[in-house]
Amino acid sequence: MAMTSDEAWRLDELREEARYRRERLELYRARMYGGRSRSEYRLREYERASQGASARLRRAEEAASDPEERTGRAT
Repeated sequence: MAMTSDEAWRLDELREEARYRRERLELYRARMYGGRSRSEYRLREYERASQGASARLRRAEEAASDPEERTGRAT
């Protein structure tokens, strides 16, 4: 079964969010190493956001590749 345009759009959206969160985390880490920012709490928040976005993307990609999961029943 082919992926619908809505599903493809959603995957693209999740990929973009995961990339954005990953880049924000990398930038914040770079700022910490440069001595400009020192909030461990904020670093943990960026890490959680990045991990959450990656997990949502992974689940969506798995669902898109598994026909049973897409229909909600076994074939």
